[in-house]
Amino acid sequence: MRKRIDGHAHIKPETLLGKKDERFGIEMGRFGKWETIGGGFARFAMPEYMEMSSFSADALIQVMDRYGVERAMVMQSMCLCCNEEMALAVEKYPERIGVAMVVVPEDESCLDDIKYWAERGLGGIKFEMNPRYGLPFIQPDFKFNSLIFYKVCETAKQLGLTIIVDPSRIGGPGYQVEELKEIVQVNPEVKFVICHVGLPVLEMQKDQRKMDRWYQMTELGKYRNVWFDLAAIPDLFLEEEYPYPSFFKLLKEVKDLAGAKSLIWGTDIPGTYSSATYRQMIEMYEHCDLFTAQELDDIFYNNAQFVYFSRDGKR
Repeated sequence: MRKRIDGHAHIKPETLLGKKDERFGIEMGRFGKWETIGGGFARFAMPEYMEMSSFSADALIQVMDRYGVERAMVMQSMCLCCNEEMALAVEKYPERIGVAMVVVPEDESCLDDIKYWAERGLGGIKFEMNPRYGLPFIQPDFKFNSLIFYKVCETAKQLGLTIIVDPSRIGGPGYQVEELKEIVQVNPEVKFVICHVGLPVLEMQKDQRKMDRWYQMTELGKYRNVWFDLAAIPDLFLEEEYPYPSFFKLLKEVKDLAGAKSLIWGTDIPGTYSSATYRQMIEMYEHCDLFTAQELDDIFYNNAQFVYFSRDGKR
């Protein structure tokens, strides 16, 4: 059986239920809902059948065991982040789980935070660029080519940490292609992962400006220190349904541009369980006729192993 690493999964610890994040005005409610503090629906973070809004490290391991997944790289949202619980998950499953920390790059104190969480076993830094639930909401003027982010990159290089960027939707304040390009070029020894293949969606094919902007983002894959994860595709192309043929037409363009060595399979569970099964999120790549057997080995395992679980800086 092909070896697999899920390059983008989530853990939702039991301690999240009822937790408040005053910065965003959000609390974790039941049935997988983010709610505004004081009442009101904000968004679904996971399927509504997860009544207590929990998807533990133990549950993730059970999924991995069932589907033959060797390791998983666990991401967090900036809203309701829980670095401490994530560190405990790594401590419990050091050979199975890696985690990306969340920090806010407001000043140099974040560098101490990065060093602390790296010592606790967190092997990446994720920056969520959603305008309502991410960095632009609490730091509207943030830019990836700012002085503080240069220092974040230097710290990441020293500690061997991967920088992960969820750019959010095309056209938003987090979609900073030029700034990312600058920081990628200046830091060739730092590994960068752009989540969700740069956030393509089905309807963008009717908007040439959005298509052009997405092409600009995917062109970053030409750099040897940039990868794209393939997480959350069932959500992004939900209107078309499985097996998402429009996505695979776009993915072929990314492969032709950057190569299969730049792609990392991931699922974004448990959120994506509302849209597809875990088996579908495996088989959609196995059966797409876009990749050779060796390329599938790279996408499902080798690329993530190198990016997240190897200290080797050479691709």
